[in-house]
Amino acid sequence: MPVMSRSNHAFMFDGVTDSIIVPQGAMSRLGKATTQGTKSVGNILGGDNQAGSHGNLSGAFNNQLCIEAWVVPDCGGVVVEKEGQFRLKIGDVDTPGPAVFEVYLNSDSGTVVETLSTAKSVTSRGYEGTVYPPAEFRGIHDSYNRYDGSSDDATSLNIDHRPLIHIVAAVRSNSIDLYVNGVIMAQKSLLDRNVNIAKYDSHLYVGGKGGKFRGVMEALHISGSFSEEAIDRSAPLRNGHTLLLYRFEEPIAPISGTYKFSAIANSTTSMDGATVTISQITISTTDAIALAKKLTGLSTVSGNYVFS
Repeated sequence: MPVMSRSNHAFMFDGVTDSIIVPQGAMSRLGKATTQGTKSVGNILGGDNQAGSHGNLSGAFNNQLCIEAWVVPDCGGVVVEKEGQFRLKIGDVDTPGPAVFEVYLNSDSGTVVETLSTAKSVTSRGYEGTVYPPAEFRGIHDSYNRYDGSSDDATSLNIDHRPLIHIVAAVRSNSIDLYVNGVIMAQKSLLDRNVNIAKYDSHLYVGGKGGKFRGVMEALHISGSFSEEAIDRSAPLRNGHTLLLYRFEEPIAPISGTYKFSAIANSTTSMDGATVTISQITISTTDAIALAKKLTGLSTVSGNYVFS
C-alpha cells in the first residue's frame, strides 16, 4: 500500500476490497430485499443488481465518450468500469501492466467490443510494450513482479517510480484513442463505421468491482464528448458535457459561480529567508462574503480567514 508523507485527500485503494459504487437509476433494485422489508447490500457485487429502466449513464453517450483519470498506481488495476459499456485500467494490482481501454459499441452488425492496449501479453515473460508504473525489471526501485521468479520480495519504492499519471480514454466520431501523460499510446480508426456506444443499465465501479485497483486516485472525469483540452489538461475541469467529476485530492467541492475582480496588486515580502510575490485580489463585499461562506462552510462570516 502506498504511504503518503503529507496530508492528502486523494482516495487510496488497497487492491483487495476498496471500491466506490456509483448506483445507477432509481436504486430501487440496489441490494437484496430482507424479511423486514428493508434492503441488504450484502450481494451488491452480484450480477442481479442492475439499474433497471432509469440508468443515469446507460443512454448518456451517443458516439462519443471521454474518461480522464489522475492516478498513482501501485501497481494499479481497474480505474473505472461499467459492465456492458466500458472499462479502463492501468497496470495490475500486483505487477506493472499496460494501460487498457475496452468499450462496447453498437454497429450495423451488432455489438462489438473494441480494445486498446499499450502492451500485449507474452506467455510467462510478462508484456511486450509499455507498462505502468514504469518498470525496471529486477531494478533497485522496482516493485514486486510476478514474472520475476528470482524473488518474492518487493524492493524499495521511491517517488520517481510512483509518478502521478494522467490517462485519457476517448471514443470520438472517427476513432478510439488512448493517451497517457499527453502522448497517444494506442488508436483505432472508426472511419466508415456507423457505431454508437452500447447501452447497459449496470452500476459504475470506481476502482473496479470489488477491489481491483491498488494505489492512489486523485481525480476522475467522465464526459459525453471528447475535447482536445483533455489531452494535456493539468487539472480536472468541468465542461458542458460532464457526467461525473470526482476531485478526491481537494478537501472541498469545486465552487461554481462568476466573480468579478475590481483590482489585482502584487507586492513582495520575505518568507523563510526568501523573497516571494503576493497577489492581492480585490472583489466586492457581496462576492467576498459569498466566497467566504462557501470556503468555510459557515452560514455567517466576518473578519479574516487564512487558507493555507
